[in-house]
Amino acid sequence: MASLDTSSGGASDSSWVLKPEKERRFRIGRTRQKGSDGSRSNLPRYAPLLIVLVPVLFNAWTLRAELLRVEYLNDSAIHSSMVRWAAARIQEGHLPFDGWYPYLSLGSSRFHHYQSLPHILTGALTVLFGPRVFAWSLYLLLVLWPLAVYLGGRLLGWSVWASAAAAVISPLLRSVPGLGYEYGSYTWQGSGTWAQLWGMWALPICWGLTWRAISRGTGYALAAIALALTLALHLLTGYLALLSLGVWILVKPPEFLRRVGRGVLVGVGGLLAAAWMLVPLIADARWTAQDEFSRGTFYYDSFGARRVLAWLFTGGIFDANRLPVISLLVAVG
Repeated sequence: MASLDTSSGGASDSSWVLKPEKERRFRIGRTRQKGSDGSRSNLPRYAPLLIVLVPVLFNAWTLRAELLRVEYLNDSAIHSSMVRWAAARIQEGHLPFDGWYPYLSLGSSRFHHYQSLPHILTGALTVLFGPRVFAWSLYLLLVLWPLAVYLGGRLLGWSVWASAAAAVISPLLRSVPGLGYEYGSYTWQGSGTWAQLWGMWALPICWGLTWRAISRGTGYALAAIALALTLALHLLTGYLALLSLGVWILVKPPEFLRRVGRGVLVGVGGLLAAAWMLVPLIADARWTAQDEFSRGTFYYDSFGARRVLAWLFTGGIFDANRLPVISLLVAVG
């Protein structure tokens, strides 16, 4: 049996060639084989994702002790107590957004004056899954942190390899104060700034979505929601996200006016979406509990520009007490 090949498309008789069916089948089979080889050659496309899994697995093993049942010796003690309070309010049929929280000093309406969304969400999950949710939230947010960095990089328009490199490096940061986006801020032997951990996770995604909205003029609603969530999860991190809108606007001066309009739209939308937390906080600011132990210290006043800049240029922000490898990578860009 034969088939008719007219691939040359010419009008002469020599262009009309009869080919055996066996040869045609061989050609099709060879094409399929090439396709199967091609599927194997697509492995490099997934290599960056596989690389991102390396720090995730490293975190999962290194931080496994965070799941042990222990008494917290740092800020996690108050955060876990707030989660239990929110869970109790939900179980009793009350809204957890406000109420008298009696477990710190003489008590205060803490959920009225604090970024309480992480505690409310974790409290709701505690009602469903039990009291171990707080420990699991701490563990999983730390373990999966490289995924947030990778996703943020991709939303910012970085290449898969650049995003993967940032994700791999992300768990290795270490600062002199020990209060940045690093293990020491969150683990049992560290500071226990659990609410900041939620904000840390939201920030790269917020950066990516707000950047896309301001640079491309698309996805305003998603960008505003991401900004509002970052504010509600951790106020200071949300403040950083708000300041970043100005950077997205100024980074391309020829489009300044266009980007200003987009930035205002995203910023105002985010503030309105977070108004449920911001309005009570600002309106009743004079009743906010005062921490006499922190006033006049770096917790309220930072360390001063001279010391922070000195750390930046000597490696103390990214590579405290070690060779400034990551600091050099930051300098190179």
